[in-house]
Amino acid sequence: MKKNLLVTLANEKYLEQAKQLFSSVYFNAGWKGDYMLLAHNIPEEKLKWFRDKGILIKECKPLVDGDFGMMNGVVTSKFYLFTPEFKKWDTIIYLDGDIIVWGSLDKLTKEKGFSASSDMSNMRLRQHFVKKSNPTPEEHKLIERLRQNYDLSVQGFNSGVMVFNTKIINDNSFDILLKLSKEYEGKNGDQRVFNLFFYKKWKKLPSVYNFLVFGGKNQSQIKPKNVKVIVQHFLCDERPWEKMNYFHEEWKKNLERAENIDLNRIPKGKKWSHLKIFLYSSYIDLKKFRYTKFPRKYPKIFKFMKIIKIIDLLDRKDLK
Repeated sequence: MKKNLLVTLANEKYLEQAKQLFSSVYFNAGWKGDYMLLAHNIPEEKLKWFRDKGILIKECKPLVDGDFGMMNGVVTSKFYLFTPEFKKWDTIIYLDGDIIVWGSLDKLTKEKGFSASSDMSNMRLRQHFVKKSNPTPEEHKLIERLRQNYDLSVQGFNSGVMVFNTKIINDNSFDILLKLSKEYEGKNGDQRVFNLFFYKKWKKLPSVYNFLVFGGKNQSQIKPKNVKVIVQHFLCDERPWEKMNYFHEEWKKNLERAENIDLNRIPKGKKWSHLKIFLYSSYIDLKKFRYTKFPRKYPKIFKFMKIIKIIDLLDRKDLK
């Protein structure tokens, strides 16, 4: 057993996505820790490939029937990560299956507590439950109940990339997650539950560790050919396993070379310096800010953000 663990989640229909993810982590990140699949209702004959590769399997008993907050109920299997059995590892990195990893994840093993990235449009906690400005009577009641214990204006996070030191796991962590999932129903599947569980307790990861793409576009308006990140996360519509996606060939290549995974011989991986992580994350954040309403509302302030023009050069150059 290794000190650190990388995990993804899949049901029977998502096995190719899991293989691609493990392949990109193996070849591009050079991950030296353990690998694990949270398996949700997968026949044993289809788990054999993973076992033969040395990938650990945790067969997860379904926690809900059907959908969960407008998502497949399989997402609730993430709750198992917060059971005492996972304390045997020091750090756990969880990645959704709709991700391509492009570089080393080693620096994440130094994270303390719980870390994640903000969601699309820097979503506030309220939007993880009710996205409409004119909620239904039932949604209004939910909002009022939430307000008794939570500030709904705080920023929420995306649960597709989560990094945590297992010291945060308590004997009752799993039970609390289940309780929250039943007590506060809403949208966004497991994400709303984790945002309550880690309310005001999470740290923000640099943006290169969860670059969100929605429908083939990203909020930073960076052209696909110029995207330079460590973790690219494809949310809904035009996923990389679909041929129209710009990154389909890369995804397909990763899937094909998954057959060559040999956990006894780990590649070096593509290292990123602290400087490169900082600069590219700042670039992503500033570009995202550039396309919000704030600069248009306060053009005089935005005029002084000349750093944008300098950092725009990163669209064409790669920092080493």
